[in-house]
Amino acid sequence: MVDKRILINFSKQQHEAVAEAAHKSGLSFSSFVRRASYMEATKLGVEVAKPEAEVEAELIAMDNEE
Repeated sequence: MVDKRILINFSKQQHEAVAEAAHKSGLSFSSFVRRASYMEATKLGVEVAKPEAEVEAELIAMDNEE
């Protein structure tokens, strides 16, 4: 699979809010945005396959919460 890089823009306020949420979740900014997009796509009935590294990062974050 070929990775696709996408550039997205945030206002300063949006970036700060998302960065704070990412920090609180224990994920990097990019991982948090990816996870949020997967979750929204899933809610809309679109199946999204996660890369193995992303799954591993989420498992590590969940372990750190316990």
